[in-house]
Amino acid sequence: MASSLKTPSLDTPSEMGVVEAMAPPGLSAPPSLESLWHALRRRWVLAVSLGVLAGLLGGGIAWFVMPAQYTVQTLLQLSPHAMHNGGEGEDNLLAYQRTQTALLKSYVVIQGTLERPKVGDLAEVRDQSDSTQWLSKAIITDTLLGPEIIRVSLSGDRAEDVAIILNELVRVYLKECASKEEDKIHSRIKQLQDNYHQCADKLRERRQTLLKREEELGLDDPDTLRMRQTTSLQQLAAVQSQRVQLQLRRKETEVELAGLRDRVNNPDTIAISDFAILEDLKLDVVMKQHFDRLTVIENRLQSIRRLAPSGSSTDVKNYEKERADLQKVMAEYQKSVQAAVVAKLRSKQIVEAREIIVKLERTLQFVKESERSLDGEIKRLEALVSSLRGAGRPLDKSTSGVEALRDEVAQTEAVVKKVGEEMGNLQASLPATARVTQLESAKPPLARKRDRQFKAAGAAGLGLFGLAFLGVGLLEFRHRRVYTSDDVARGLGLNLLGTLPASPEPTRNTTVVPHEQSALTEAVDSVRTQLLHAARHEARRVVMVTSAIAGEGKTSLASQLAASLARSSHKTLLIDGDLRNPSAHGRFGLSVQPGLAEALRGETPAEQLVRATSVEGLSILTAGRCDRQAIEALARDGMKMVLERLKTDYEFIILDVCPVLPVPDALLIGQHADAVLLTVLRNFSRLPAVYEAQRRLASLGIPMLGAVVLGESTHSYGVERYLTEMKQ
Repeated sequence: MASSLKTPSLDTPSEMGVVEAMAPPGLSAPPSLESLWHALRRRWVLAVSLGVLAGLLGGGIAWFVMPAQYTVQTLLQLSPHAMHNGGEGEDNLLAYQRTQTALLKSYVVIQGTLERPKVGDLAEVRDQSDSTQWLSKAIITDTLLGPEIIRVSLSGDRAEDVAIILNELVRVYLKECASKEEDKIHSRIKQLQDNYHQCADKLRERRQTLLKREEELGLDDPDTLRMRQTTSLQQLAAVQSQRVQLQLRRKETEVELAGLRDRVNNPDTIAISDFAILEDLKLDVVMKQHFDRLTVIENRLQSIRRLAPSGSSTDVKNYEKERADLQKVMAEYQKSVQAAVVAKLRSKQIVEAREIIVKLERTLQFVKESERSLDGEIKRLEALVSSLRGAGRPLDKSTSGVEALRDEVAQTEAVVKKVGEEMGNLQASLPATARVTQLESAKPPLARKRDRQFKAAGAAGLGLFGLAFLGVGLLEFRHRRVYTSDDVARGLGLNLLGTLPASPEPTRNTTVVPHEQSALTEAVDSVRTQLLHAARHEARRVVMVTSAIAGEGKTSLASQLAASLARSSHKTLLIDGDLRNPSAHGRFGLSVQPGLAEALRGETPAEQLVRATSVEGLSILTAGRCDRQAIEALARDGMKMVLERLKTDYEFIILDVCPVLPVPDALLIGQHADAVLLTVLRNFSRLPAVYEAQRRLASLGIPMLGAVVLGESTHSYGVERYLTEMKQ
């Protein structure tokens, strides 16, 4: 009979199929953030350890797979406005920036760079299977320094080679940029020339029409003459004003040219600021090494002073002396190279001044030509005004349409003039210069740049750390452990009778004291209240306390519950029905035998084996000496006869029996109990095991009173506060 009651474990295919078909929410719910958090809290040491190992392994592999390279860079400055007045207005700098970034990596620039003799013979280029594709991908551009600055970077295995390639690429790009700018200017000039010729033809035709109309009408009447005189005087004043502006512009240009020529002829008078000298010295290799060494000394001094802020050490004095010596060396070096730096900066300014002189000379020539043109126009208008003043014949014909023709002529003249000025400005700007200038050329780096290597190793390490960390959490989640009382109540649908607080060892060596105000006692008393209510309304006096597997606190709950019933003036008997692994006797300082096993074998009546405990009103029937005969007696209704002999003497009988899943003893004894209390240990019990134990008990029709969760926190109920007030 014992073997027939022994049910298969939860891991068998048949049981798993039943569980999956009728799985409650606690067994079928997907992982949530809360459940993963609880799982990782339990296995955080393993999760962190595996995560660190995986991260180190992944980072190490990425470190060697992604070797460090030499990285060189150069800076390009974009002019916010076009170099010519091409009628475009204010350029969109961001759009121009994107255009230049695309041009830098265009096929024309890439191929032009690779076709340079000094580039095509480099080992860095020869090692590439597809040099065009390699260079296109290796060129990195960014605008993090500002909208007017483009930083161009190139990485490779040879420092000298990548510096040469990047400098040649910038040269090709600047040449291509200037070529495109010049093509744009030529195209605009051609368009303006066509417009100029068309407007000039229209002006000629309208002037002839106006002249013919004036001849037909005659302009001898005073009103018409006065109107023409006013118009001519206005035109004359406007042209004279334009000539004055051109004269001012010519004088300003001549003054500026004189100043620039004086600077070119007398370079020693060019003042070089200390800031410009310092900025140039920062690019000097020797000074850069001195600056780096000075930074290292300062960092070490700060570190030593943080460790010993109140005292001075020999290291501090040595570093301070080394710093003073280094500063002296830097000052002497700066003094030695300052003259050369000043000469270089003056030479650079002279070159720039000569380029400006060329442009100003072209502008001056155009201004002078415009002045001559305006002088001729002034003479013509003065002659016209003089002739109008001498005319005095009255008109007797209609003058309709004459003023309109005059307005059309004036408007056409203004258009022709504007087109001519723009065309002159464009012609003066040739040959075109690019809107982009190189601020500094690329120089071979002294050491490999490991940013990409660090990033790859960090990303791989963090990624594998996260995967390992999350993997441990998911594996722990698959165990479906009980982390809160809600997992039992909502997850499995069990009636939750109460929770017991956490204790150092909730399942072992918890001695039952007669009466002690503690959170554990109060929690057990709460469960006792639920049991008394069930006893009054459903006559449940024989209560079996069990668990799904061993180590879930069933003996602790049974002992504490029996003691609580006795303290409430109810005569109570605690029976240790866990014959195979008894422990209840140790909680009361008694020996294990004789006890229940002897009663089952019929050696001694059960009532003679009951012993008193230190708790008033509480007796105990220990487990006794277990053997095969005692176990078989359970299957032959031996337990039923023992309980019938004891029921008449006690108000409540608490049965502490074996766990449900390992052996069938609990199922045999439970058939003679009025109800079952199932203990669940937080962070230890597994929901599938608890559910399987519940299902096995239900399959035999054993009434389930509910579950009690052990190890749950009771801070939220304010138990400690009330216990403290009672002690005071």
